[in-house]
Amino acid sequence: MTLKKLGEKVDGQVIGDDQTEVFNVSSIDSPKSGTIVYIEKEKHIHEVLNSPATALLLSRTISTPRTHKPILQVNDGKLAFIQLLKHFNIGFSPLEGIHPTVILGDNVSIGDGVNVMAHCVIEDNAKIGDGAVIYPHCFIGYMSHIGEGSLLHPRVTIERGSILGKRNIISSGVVLGSDGFGYYDDRKGERHKVPQVGIVETGDDVEIGANTTIDRATLDKTYIGSNTKIDNLVQIGHNCYIGKDCYIAGQVGIAGSSRIGNRVTLAGQVGIVDHVVLEDDVVVLARSVVTHSIKKGEVVLGFPAKPANEAKKILASLSRLPKIIERLKKKGG
Repeated sequence: MTLKKLGEKVDGQVIGDDQTEVFNVSSIDSPKSGTIVYIEKEKHIHEVLNSPATALLLSRTISTPRTHKPILQVNDGKLAFIQLLKHFNIGFSPLEGIHPTVILGDNVSIGDGVNVMAHCVIEDNAKIGDGAVIYPHCFIGYMSHIGEGSLLHPRVTIERGSILGKRNIISSGVVLGSDGFGYYDDRKGERHKVPQVGIVETGDDVEIGANTTIDRATLDKTYIGSNTKIDNLVQIGHNCYIGKDCYIAGQVGIAGSSRIGNRVTLAGQVGIVDHVVLEDDVVVLARSVVTHSIKKGEVVLGFPAKPANEAKKILASLSRLPKIIERLKKKGG
């Protein structure tokens, strides 16, 4: 496609030959002929100027270099980069239909334009919305509902009664609606499993990464709000409520009945104890453990999590402890 046409797609201006053809996007580390390279920072320009790359993608905030290569200049380079990735890498588009190896229960509702691939199982009274794509070896339980336009990658398990909103993307190995971790030890010391009879429900445009597990509620529902993005290997316990537009990074563990507000960010390996409340716009930095509720907009760090600036001062002080102890020993001696 010519740079002129690409510019029309991303609302950009071409500096140089706008009839130059490009066929994909390549990285700064491996620029290729026939591709356009997105330069996010000005200091990286020199790495590309003498490379095989055919064209450059730049934000208007970056100074225009002197080069024979044509430049596609845009207001928001990152957004244009994303748009070009989508344009050039549409990927596999399966044909609609139900593979003959699929096992369908009674009263299953299949919408228009649905594709269900080989060896899937869909139990009684399940509902698959229009345009959903379900890859091989998925399981969709009794009375579950898959929202329109949703995509389930291979080996996804959707347990009974679960409700997925529209345009959800569920990666391989995800289990939604697994049994909540609930037990009661009576006065005799005998352990009783608490039945988990609730469901899991997600809003629209939710994305859930590979091998993440979200437990069904004891009663009512475990809920994930619209446009929340969850990374790989995350565990969300029963009866949790997670708001809209949240980011949850890999290996986060959220214990049961926690309530997470809107636009909350949980960085990698964060732990949340049960029954705490994280209000809107909270940020929990990596490897922190939240043991108490956090107020709106706070940024926290550490174990137990505390305001990030305070936690950083404590960490800096800890690194000086050996020298301080040594000085104290000398004074005492």
